[in-house]
Amino acid sequence: MTANIMRLAVLVLTCLACLRAQSDGGLAQALAGISMDPNECYHVRDISLVRDEAKTYFDEGYLIFAQPIAGHRAAAVFVAEGDGGDAELLLLPPTKAERRSLALHAETPNLDEHFTQALLLFGDVTYEELMRQIKAAPRWRKAPEQGAALAVEWTPVARNLSAAFATRTTLELLSPGSRAGFFAAILNTRRLGTIDLLFDPRSSEQLILGQLHGGERSYFEVWTSFQARGFRQVPAAPDVVVEHYRIDATLDARLRLRCVSTLTVRVPGGSARAVPLEMSSQMAVTGATVDGQPATVVDSHAARTDLTQDANDRLFVVVPGQPLSAAAAHEIRVEHEGDVISSAAEGVYFVGSRGRWYPHRGAQFSTFDVTYHYGRGVDLVSPGELLSDSTDGEIRSVRRDISVPVPFLGFNLGAYTCLNRIAGAVTVKVCASPQMENALRTRMTNPERRVASGARGDERLQTLASEVADAMQFYTAHFGPPPLRELVAAPIPGTFGQGFAGLIYLSAFTYLNEADPAVVALSPRLQFFFQDLLQAHEVAHQWWGNSVSAASYRDEWLMEALANYSAILWLETRKGPVGVREMLSNYRDQLLSASPLGDRIEAAGPVTQGRRLQSPANPRAFDLILYGKGTWILHMLRRRMGDAAFWQVLAQVLAEYRHKTISTEQFRKVCAQHMPADSADRGLDNFFEQWVDATGVPELALTSMVKRGPRGYTVSGHVAQSGVDGTFQAEVPVVVQPAQGAPVVRWVLTGAEPAAFSMLLKAAPARVTLDPDFSVLRR
Repeated sequence: MTANIMRLAVLVLTCLACLRAQSDGGLAQALAGISMDPNECYHVRDISLVRDEAKTYFDEGYLIFAQPIAGHRAAAVFVAEGDGGDAELLLLPPTKAERRSLALHAETPNLDEHFTQALLLFGDVTYEELMRQIKAAPRWRKAPEQGAALAVEWTPVARNLSAAFATRTTLELLSPGSRAGFFAAILNTRRLGTIDLLFDPRSSEQLILGQLHGGERSYFEVWTSFQARGFRQVPAAPDVVVEHYRIDATLDARLRLRCVSTLTVRVPGGSARAVPLEMSSQMAVTGATVDGQPATVVDSHAARTDLTQDANDRLFVVVPGQPLSAAAAHEIRVEHEGDVISSAAEGVYFVGSRGRWYPHRGAQFSTFDVTYHYGRGVDLVSPGELLSDSTDGEIRSVRRDISVPVPFLGFNLGAYTCLNRIAGAVTVKVCASPQMENALRTRMTNPERRVASGARGDERLQTLASEVADAMQFYTAHFGPPPLRELVAAPIPGTFGQGFAGLIYLSAFTYLNEADPAVVALSPRLQFFFQDLLQAHEVAHQWWGNSVSAASYRDEWLMEALANYSAILWLETRKGPVGVREMLSNYRDQLLSASPLGDRIEAAGPVTQGRRLQSPANPRAFDLILYGKGTWILHMLRRRMGDAAFWQVLAQVLAEYRHKTISTEQFRKVCAQHMPADSADRGLDNFFEQWVDATGVPELALTSMVKRGPRGYTVSGHVAQSGVDGTFQAEVPVVVQPAQGAPVVRWVLTGAEPAAFSMLLKAAPARVTLDPDFSVLRR
């Protein structure tokens, strides 16, 4: 066994939390204690496995299977035989963007990688498929001597890695008849080290290839990820639909959160023996019932599966005593608890796992009935209509109802003083803490000074409340009403914000006066972010993210870009176009700045890679690409189609997708309906391929000449681009300003060769310029 696989096995073993299950949880426990079967070891030659675009060939070596569990063999190990043994993985990503991504990590757009060892984990028919090929060989044979040695060597590795995937494999084994089965392969390759190949029919993208990086900050680097062929035209239906939540949450004196969450669910796919749910890794499931009857909880928590799926969530499975019918709604009651709240200073708390502290299945739109119990010494703010508010001794109980479907439920905690503002039909409440967190206090010359205390004489708090209310009114006028009739804003320690329906979190920096030493010490870019942009951005999330939400991680850029550009539209009414231009210029400069990897930040990947851009090796890429380039993409669309059409696009998206999810492709189709007739790219296929699904920022150069003739003045020239590949094309405005009158604009489609243009004017032009109004992202 190689050192690479041994190190990964140790990583999984040390990070593996306890496996919990009730009486029917033996399946998952058995998977965690799996053993290789020395009597099921074969000498193999020229057998293969195909999982969509991934093809694995075992040229020659030994293949040993695991002991059966409930009649199913769920693991196998392949080891090449001597120097001549070999195996090979071929992977052909179906899109140009994914081929680029694979090339960035593996130095090839189509993978052809040889390996010598592999651990296979599966909940499908892999065993049967391999055995048919083995027995079809003319001289197939068992290899019991090698089997005995391999069983001793590989059983500890198989147990560690099988335990990491035990929850997911259990779900598969309890769900027969699915479209395809779960399959994972950990391969020790000759060139790239140890890599993971996953095929998961329950994922939005079924095929994933990547590499686990250990160390102090372990992370899984996705090299390529895409939908399998059978899912591209007919996506998988949701396995669980959560219609309603009833949550009873108690916060004790040590800030530990104990909850009972009752979910009203449906299982559209038919009879379900197991129900998959997700929750923050900071919360632990302590028990469950289904329709009032005891249920098993399978919850294996391991670093590898956390990192390959979502570092903020983990999968757990609820197994009812009887299969659930698709014809009726069911109640799943989950008891869970954890430490999602920490104290940053006296009266200042940090709420972690916002929106993930209760069981869920993706970001579905649901209604909520929630009751909070907490000590009278703190204030808890949460969205929804107030149904009751009572005190019993030192415990305050508050019940709220959200009857409009929303994708997330959040709360915030602190010792607050709040100011109210009226924004049309919406009540805006902005709350501030009387203390700031320690991280900010150390930046200030007077550490005892209180910031944004909430007293009505506090100018910054008054201003902030007015800005939040003004942004709310502006957006409501253009987008229609927000999901809820009350919006609460409250501070959170840190340098970020977040927006849920009826509740936004604002960085404590936003509450500081602009003359405060902690603000003065910031760069001008960060001063603008905290003083002007953040509050408007988070208010905009009432629509972008909570009225309509992203269909998958590939579409999360759209919600952030729409919220950011909505904030820009609001700021434009307050500061004029100059401030917007400075903001866009700053985004451009940051995108073109050098990354720790030696290339430009923008080159890390397209906006549609979403959270895959998060990497310790390039820590700024995610924010700058999703927010910065995403904002530029919307700005370019606005400039090309015009302001009136752009507003119509935003209104149409909200009208057609309210309480639904939207994909990037669906957004493209809406935008294409509003493109001008003279556009060379009316369907926006080229625009989205270049700017959304790829990387590259061109450098543009204009050459022009004016020639007077009998009919007037002919302005002609070329626009040349460089710094991008030959397939890159962009529509760029050439603006001719006559001595008198309105300018004449000609949109020119650039390409590998200089793009020619010519226009006839009656009056002599005063100047000819290329994109003077910042309409295109360029160097």
